[in-house]
Amino acid sequence: MKAIESGPLPAVEDMLSREARRAATRQQVSHSPRGCPPRTRDGRRSSSPSVRLERDIERSAVAAMRKRGISAPKFVSPGRRSAPDRLVLPGNGLCLFLEFKRPGEKPTPLQELEHKRLREAGYTVGVPTSTEEAMSIIEEFMMEHGRGAKVRND
Repeated sequence: MKAIESGPLPAVEDMLSREARRAATRQQVSHSPRGCPPRTRDGRRSSSPSVRLERDIERSAVAAMRKRGISAPKFVSPGRRSAPDRLVLPGNGLCLFLEFKRPGEKPTPLQELEHKRLREAGYTVGVPTSTEEAMSIIEEFMMEHGRGAKVRND
């Protein structure tokens, strides 16, 4: 009976150094190297390190909505990458969609097409770039629909 031949096993030191390289790569991906500002969608570095990320704007806006009694579940539509970020339910049977963007950014052409489809179906779609702008869109939406209640500012 023949013995199964295999190559030499990697040394423990090699395995550790390989794991260290992987960890370093993960750190570079999650944290910008050399403290540079994050890249914009087109690959350029942001001119201002103080520009907030889209997810940070979305999180603070959702927190502000919750504080005011407005439900804003994450909107997920399988198979449609262009779906708006949040479905906002301010009450009284109303709903609108919000697509959060960083200041200076605009929706992609595919997102614009999805927004057009939603608007043609009778829905309201807003594209805020800040928490204040999101709350302003919601307040204006509620006033337009005669459901009165000004958004509480607690």
